[in-house]
Amino acid sequence: LVSSSVHALPITSNSRSPLRPPHLDAIIQSPHVGYVSDNSNCREIFVIGTSHFRCNSAKQVTSLIEQVQPDGVVLELDPERVLRLTKQHSSAKFSINGDDSNSQELLYGADFVAAIDACQRLDIPLFLGDEYAQETKERVVQQLFRAAAYSPTPLIRSLVPKTSSDITRRINVWETFANDPQKLTPLIVASSPPFLVPFALAIIDNGQAAFNDMIGGMFQDKLLAIGETALAISLSFLVSCLLFNTVIAERD
Repeated sequence: LVSSSVHALPITSNSRSPLRPPHLDAIIQSPHVGYVSDNSNCREIFVIGTSHFRCNSAKQVTSLIEQVQPDGVVLELDPERVLRLTKQHSSAKFSINGDDSNSQELLYGADFVAAIDACQRLDIPLFLGDEYAQETKERVVQQLFRAAAYSPTPLIRSLVPKTSSDITRRINVWETFANDPQKLTPLIVASSPPFLVPFALAIIDNGQAAFNDMIGGMFQDKLLAIGETALAISLSFLVSCLLFNTVIAERD
């Protein structure tokens, strides 16, 4: 899964019948839903890919939990962030008059809040499956000087579609983005600076070159400008590999 834009909320269910209800088959075909079935113990796992920013993820999470009625739901959260999100949700939910008629959807984390609300309403056990943010930061710092932490192989492999069997279905990231372009917001925000900075530098360099042409006929070294752009993109890619290997692959 792409860490900056789509995350997994695993939902587990014990199926007593080898045949799934028809409505669950339709859910499994959804591009934002992944599915694993373990026939040895009749256990099914539904994984939904979400974006934490404002989009359709909150409604999709609620719908999935209501339709599957799982035995348990795992959130990619730690206790501190659960407390912070629920407090923000409570503050945004009620208006000055003390009712929720003018409630507003959270800008960030509405998918998590939707899962928490659905589990409370349906009396479904909720499990927190993430580490504390401080632990993640410490692990990233520890990996900074390890060459293996910058390997692009795990990130590239995660983006290559894999064939699915009858008991395993992966989330289709690209189709998920196509169906709900708002889920691209965090990815665009996170990836824009490495491209905007070289572009801005190129504009400045070209302006300086024009100024130099006017006053002395000097030309800007275009090769240097290309090198700066390539260096910025390369560094950004290495940082992305570090974060993927450390925050996602190693933690999973």
